[in-house]
Amino acid sequence: MLRIADGDPLEIGPRIDALLEEDGYLLAADRVHLRTLATVAYAACAHGAPLEIGPWLRTRISESVEHLLAEDREAERSADPLAASSTRFEPMVAAFGVEPGLARRASVAFHSLPAAQRKLVRGLVQDGQSLAEIAAKLGRPLGELRSELRAAVESLERAVGTRLAERLEGGDRG
Repeated sequence: MLRIADGDPLEIGPRIDALLEEDGYLLAADRVHLRTLATVAYAACAHGAPLEIGPWLRTRISESVEHLLAEDREAERSADPLAASSTRFEPMVAAFGVEPGLARRASVAFHSLPAAQRKLVRGLVQDGQSLAEIAAKLGRPLGELRSELRAAVESLERAVGTRLAERLEGGDRG
């Protein structure tokens, strides 16, 4: 594992960033990176070197993300305590302004949204795009995106139990 971790010779970091953006995830990239290193090392030892490294790595990264999300869902369902010093859910705190104690719940709720809604919200809170910019990029009507955003915000607010709309209304410029 040290060979693939030192200097990122497989360019796992940029591949993770691309997958997180493409699939609309708001996860700490370093958390995904550590899990992916372990997944890659295990898979390479168990099954040998892949013929096509790009698609193989993307599959390992996807597996890592899915495993992390499943762990988060289970921890939230079981009401496992979240360490006060944990930064695992910092993207949720930064994106939605939720208290750190609610960050895992926000993450579980966010990652349970349909992919289109996740991508929309991520575009607003992480990438700083306006709804108009996202609508133009996707070739979709602005009103349709406003409705999707409203549905996503309402779903997140129900799950987290706090108001998030103010945090997301900044994306409604344009």
